[in-house]
Amino acid sequence: MSGLILRSTERRYPCSWPYLERIVGRMGAHGSGTIRQRRPGSWEIRVSVGPDVLTGRPVQRSCTVHGDQAAADQCRTELAGQAAVVRDRAAPPLRTVGDLLQTWISAAHDWKPATWQNYCGTARRLLADPLAARPLTTLQPSTARAIMHAWTTDGMSASTAALNIRTLKAAAGWAYDERRLAVHPL
Repeated sequence: MSGLILRSTERRYPCSWPYLERIVGRMGAHGSGTIRQRRPGSWEIRVSVGPDVLTGRPVQRSCTVHGDQAAADQCRTELAGQAAVVRDRAAPPLRTVGDLLQTWISAAHDWKPATWQNYCGTARRLLADPLAARPLTTLQPSTARAIMHAWTTDGMSASTAALNIRTLKAAAGWAYDERRLAVHPL
């Protein structure tokens, strides 16, 4: 670098500029996917869909297009548009018991009015409890028994404590059935 003066707007790259011009020219906007030529007339397109809700690992969709680069670019644009719709619809992860309860109550159910009222009241009671801040990954049958014992020791009736646990199990079962949880914690 001795004797070389760079203006503040220039950047120094470790390889030749013509090579970078070819790469930068093929780069699209963030989330638009990538395209590569596998062999003459065969193009591979990859688009990131976003993280898997259950595992958190990134999910990519790939397809092969036979034809020219213009057909491959058109397919990449369509795939990127579909992936953007999927990313926008992705539900936020359930991290705490409170997140689970709020998501469960706000979801559409075919409950009768009395069931709806009972579940909402129990969920409100559980959201006010310190249990709501507990990470969902720590919820197990043994912790549910310990929590139920602590509630009854603090003066809650056994039937109310059991109702709380049944409501928690119902919410966890719903999240498992909707593929929002990888395993049923209770």
